[in-house]
Amino acid sequence: MICLNWKRVGSSFLVGTLVIASQVQADTATSELDAVAGLAPVLTLECTEVNLGVWRVPVRSGGVTTVTLDAVTGDHLLDGETSGVSVSAGYEPSRGVCTISGSAAADGANATFSLSGHANMPMIGDADVFGGALGAGDGSGFQATLTQASPTCSISAGGCQLYLGGILTIPGDISAEHYGGYRTASPATVTVNDAVSAL
Repeated sequence: MICLNWKRVGSSFLVGTLVIASQVQADTATSELDAVAGLAPVLTLECTEVNLGVWRVPVRSGGVTTVTLDAVTGDHLLDGETSGVSVSAGYEPSRGVCTISGSAAADGANATFSLSGHANMPMIGDADVFGGALGAGDGSGFQATLTQASPTCSISAGGCQLYLGGILTIPGDISAEHYGGYRTASPATVTVNDAVSAL
């Protein structure tokens, strides 16, 4: 803004004073601001059941039969009283598998597995096993012991797998009511540790 002020000097002269007043305009500016977050997977463990097979066993009174399912190869072996004992077609033993995912460990690191409650597990009749095709067996003396192929597995892309086998004990005394399906009375517990987080 420009102002001109006049001032009388003496009787006849006017003196003008020029006053310049400046006005400063305020500026504004803007910028963008984001927030970021993320989710990472957690260590998870899933296991499928160990299938120790369906076995044709005659009514008998004698020694026990054991079925060993190799956790490494998946092969099975009969031992003990094997007379008249054979696997039922389509119901051959198959290994279980435990799969971990979401590990934060580096590729090549070892995850360590351990089993508890897996030895001499009593088995009870269960009508739901094998799709309910057998009904529930009614007998005692059936036992399972679970085994693992290795204590460790090598992690790749956050995961790895471990195979499990087992030993089935079929009692020596078999009668007609024993025929049917069986399941372990209580499950075993599998624990895995990837040296980053345990589950």
